[in-house]
Amino acid sequence: MDYLALIFDLDDTLIDFSGGMNNCLNKLHVQFFSTHPIEEYKRAFKKINDAMWELVDNEKIRPQDVKTERFRKLAEHLSLDFDHELVADIYEEMLGQEAHWLPGVKETLIKLKEKHKIGVITNGFGDMQTKKRDLMGLKDICSCFVVSGHVGFAKPNKAIFDIALKELDVAPSRALMVGDRLGCDYQGALNAGLDFCWVNPNKEKLPVHFPEPKFVVSSVVELI
Repeated sequence: MDYLALIFDLDDTLIDFSGGMNNCLNKLHVQFFSTHPIEEYKRAFKKINDAMWELVDNEKIRPQDVKTERFRKLAEHLSLDFDHELVADIYEEMLGQEAHWLPGVKETLIKLKEKHKIGVITNGFGDMQTKKRDLMGLKDICSCFVVSGHVGFAKPNKAIFDIALKELDVAPSRALMVGDRLGCDYQGALNAGLDFCWVNPNKEKLPVHFPEPKFVVSSVVELI
């Protein structure tokens, strides 16, 4: 298929989100959670965070509901009392500065841009994802950058894909969605009628309820 547009997820597809999150959690531990062992605290946060984003994938809550609620749940789990909104704001501000390209990905996008329109669809908070875009220079690479926090729809809802396709001026059959998360990226591509490329660096098994994706890669670099 001669795709006219390539649409990418952002976190852990183009940028090292997991590494950035770990750095931020280390900093928060010093400020707010030092009474608890760091690994216990990080495990608790990640379990709560993953569960809440899974609810977003299943369209049971909105992305904006995650921001403060995950810290309220963390405080309850660790039996701590702190200002959830303050910690959430500090975490978001730090995370917006932790935008680091995965190896070789920026050069790959620049090369792909020679023959394809490049877009990004990301679930997240508008200000934070926009900071990442600007920090990484994605404005010069992308023809569209759609954030769930700005448009009111989140992956896997078909509506957020429709917005990107309209901005890119391409039909679903001429676009490829590239992402690492099956629940939002692949399911969203299925909902919107797009082919999908699964970025699967850990060689995870595909759940039986998903059809085989069009492509599977360990890194966006392999798209070349």
